[in-house]
Amino acid sequence: MPPEPRAFRRILAPLAAVLCAALLAGCGSSKYTMRLEANAERVEYGRSYVILPGIMETRAEDPKFRLVAAALDSLLLARGYTKASGVDTADLGIYVEFGVKEIILSPPIPMGGFQGAPQLGFFLSPNRFGAGESMERVFSRWISLEAVDYARYKANDPKHVVWSVRVFSKGGSSSLEKAMPFFAAAMDAYIGRKADVMLEVDDKANVTEIHSSPKHHRSRFAP
Repeated sequence: MPPEPRAFRRILAPLAAVLCAALLAGCGSSKYTMRLEANAERVEYGRSYVILPGIMETRAEDPKFRLVAAALDSLLLARGYTKASGVDTADLGIYVEFGVKEIILSPPIPMGGFQGAPQLGFFLSPNRFGAGESMERVFSRWISLEAVDYARYKANDPKHVVWSVRVFSKGGSSSLEKAMPFFAAAMDAYIGRKADVMLEVDDKANVTEIHSSPKHHRSRFAP
């Protein structure tokens, strides 16, 4: 039996380059800024895998899960992994979690206070404020992967999680489909490594580390 999926409770706290470029064709020039955390144990493990939902609320039939799984298949196959027929024949279980959540931002109060709307009307229409100004909509997007070595799991080896990668980004788009190729390029560069970095990923699948303090860097300007 595969292990119970672990819920990632801390939120800050995937695609070979050719495939990523193909997915991004026609999307226009874009660049995503993101935070990436990766970890890996220096242990030997098998290379056949199955991709499974990492939270009970997500089903394998979910369209967003299928989108993420398809991207991961391309990434892992390009890295020399093989897709198993099921959990009984797989060496690894790749548990996937993802989400998109709107961030509520407080708009600046214009000089002279709010104008052009009664107090009650302002609370009933929270996206409007001041004299014709609009509140900015920003979304937090994230994907987490956790690779469980089934052989070590069955042997109660505490090192059964052999690698993990988590990516977080903020921006004006709530589309996971749009963000996925950028996330894939970042994950492809860091699977099997240890890292805690800020990255920029462009629409050519180029991944660049940002040399600044992650906790002070703001990634709200991603698409």
